[in-house]
Amino acid sequence: MNTFRILVFFESNGMKRRLVFVVNSLDSFESHRFPIAVSALKEGYDVFIIYGESRTAKLSQFVSIGIKLIKVSGRRGSTNIFLEVIYALELFSIVRNLKPDLIHLITLKPILYGGIAAWFCSVPALVIAVTGMGSIIIKRSLIASAFKALIRSALRIVTLHSNHTIIVQNIDDKADLIAWGVAKSKNVRLIAGSGVDLSQFCMTDEHDAIPVVTFLGRLIKDKGFSEFVDAVRILRNRGILARFWVVGSPDYENPTSVSKNELEKLSDENVVELLGYRENVTEIYNETNIVCLPSYREGLPKSLIEAAACGRAIVTTDVPGCRDAITPDVTGFLVPAKSPNALADKIQTLIENPDLRKQMGGAGRALAEKNFAIEKIVSQHLAIYEDLQNQ
Repeated sequence: MNTFRILVFFESNGMKRRLVFVVNSLDSFESHRFPIAVSALKEGYDVFIIYGESRTAKLSQFVSIGIKLIKVSGRRGSTNIFLEVIYALELFSIVRNLKPDLIHLITLKPILYGGIAAWFCSVPALVIAVTGMGSIIIKRSLIASAFKALIRSALRIVTLHSNHTIIVQNIDDKADLIAWGVAKSKNVRLIAGSGVDLSQFCMTDEHDAIPVVTFLGRLIKDKGFSEFVDAVRILRNRGILARFWVVGSPDYENPTSVSKNELEKLSDENVVELLGYRENVTEIYNETNIVCLPSYREGLPKSLIEAAACGRAIVTTDVPGCRDAITPDVTGFLVPAKSPNALADKIQTLIENPDLRKQMGGAGRALAEKNFAIEKIVSQHLAIYEDLQNQ
C-alpha cells in the first residue's frame, strides 16, 4: 500500500480535528475499541487507524463509516532490527504528514515508536493506553531484566510529552508506572477495560445438560492455558462429570504460544474439547456454565467482563487485572496463579453447586451493568480527548 498516495488523498478532508489511533492489530482494535472510534466520528473527529496486522477484521465496516485505514509493516513479535527501524520511520513519516491533533497509542510498540514520533512532530495531545504489563512484569531472567530497563527508559522519553494522559486498566499497573518514574499520578486515568455491550451480551438461563467449563482466550502459556489443562486432568481423575471447552487459537507471534505439536497431543489425549477461534462468542457463553481464565497477569480481560454480563460464574487468578474483573466469592472465585489443584477445587465447587454458580452469575451481571457498560467506557475516553484538546 502506497503511504504517500494515501496521505495526499487524506489532505483534502476539511478542518475536522484529526484523531489517529496507532495499534499493532486491527483485529484487536475491532473487538476492543471500535465503539470509541465510532463515537469519536459522531463527535466530529476525523479518525485514522494506523495498524500492522489484520487477519479477521472486517475492513469494510471501518471504511463504510468514514474511518481511514493505513497499514504499516509493524509486527508484534518481530525482533528484526532492520524491520523495526522501517516501522519506526513509517510511523514518523505518516505522523509528520497527517499532522494529527491527537494520537491514541495502544500497546507497547505503538507506544514506544508512535510516542517518539509524536514528540518529534509536535503533536498537540497524546493518549497512551497501557493494556496490561504482563509480558514486562512476570518474566524473571537476566534478559528480561535488561529488556525491562530498556522499556522503562523508552517510556520515560515518551511521557516527556507536555500534554499526555496514560490510561491503565487496573490499579497495579498505575502503581508500577509511578514506581518506575514513568508516570505522575495526575497524568494517569483508570478505565475499567474495553467495556461490554450489555444489549449484545445478555444474561441467559443455564442449560440443564452436563455442565460446560470454558477457557476463552489466546492459547498462550501466560494466559494459564497449561494450568487449565492440568486442572481438567485432575478433575477427570476425580471422576467429575463435565465438558471442558477451549475457545481460541494459538498466537505464534507470542513466544509463550502453545505449539502445533502440543495442540495435536491434546487433541489425541481428548482431555479438553478444542473448539478453535469463534467469532460469535455470545453463543459460547450461552452454552457455558463456568468461565475460567487462570492468567498470570492482565490489563482487564474482556472475556471475564463478557462472562459476567452473560451471567456466568467465573474462576480466575488472584493477579492484577483478573481480580479487578470480579467481586471475589460473589461473582466468582480467585485462586493463586500457577496452581492447578486450587483451580480444580474451585471449578469442582461450582460444578457441584448449580445454585451457587447461578447466584454468582446474577451478581456478575449486576457488576457488569455497574462498571463495564460500553457507554461508560466510551464516554470516559471521549472526556479524556476533550480535556487534552482544551489544554
